[in-house]
Amino acid sequence: DFFTGAFPAEYGNALSGVFDIKLKTGNSSKREYTLQAGVIGVDFATEGPFVKGNNSSYNLNYRYSTMALISPILPDDAGILKYQDLAFKTNFPTKNAGTFTYWGIGALDGQEMQAADSSDWTSAFDRDNSQTSLYMFATGLSHKIRVNPSTFLSTTLSASGNGLSHNEQRLDYSLQEHPQSKAENNTWRYTIQSSINKRFSKKHTNRTGFTYNYLGYNIDIEKSVEEG
Repeated sequence: DFFTGAFPAEYGNALSGVFDIKLKTGNSSKREYTLQAGVIGVDFATEGPFVKGNNSSYNLNYRYSTMALISPILPDDAGILKYQDLAFKTNFPTKNAGTFTYWGIGALDGQEMQAADSSDWTSAFDRDNSQTSLYMFATGLSHKIRVNPSTFLSTTLSASGNGLSHNEQRLDYSLQEHPQSKAENNTWRYTIQSSINKRFSKKHTNRTGFTYNYLGYNIDIEKSVEEG
């Protein structure tokens, strides 16, 4: 679900938009596998029961960049974007204690640039090698239990974060590499949230709960005092 402009208070301190991602529950009766390959990536997915005859299940999906696989045969200055991502969900229903779910989603992207051939140098930037990487993740443990036919309680403990890293090295005229600049920006969040949902009628449903967040930030920027 994608919300823009206005959205419920449960989404916290978002300013302009919210993605609410709901992961599919795996097939609890049969194991299934999927393998796909395309121009931009390869994709593997599997789902099924942990034990046949049991209602617990798993669902997992992994993707990897096709361009990253063929990067060794491409020019050094091609600037190939490499990415990979993973999503999973495990589901454990119980007879009297509700349903427990462990889930996660994450992505890692990266790009490397090589300095131009020395015969083509026209500015200092032509002498730079650089490596850039970005990541995001979210994972958590959720519990849902029905209190009565019209009321259920949901609780989630989760951790999430994102960040980027950028490094540059400059070649001198002897083609020796020297550190030029470095930048890192990381943020993370630990969250506990719980809500009770009550359905009074077809036209009236009430949700009441709380959210507690612990936020972390780490920003580091370094630059060479002298030009390489």
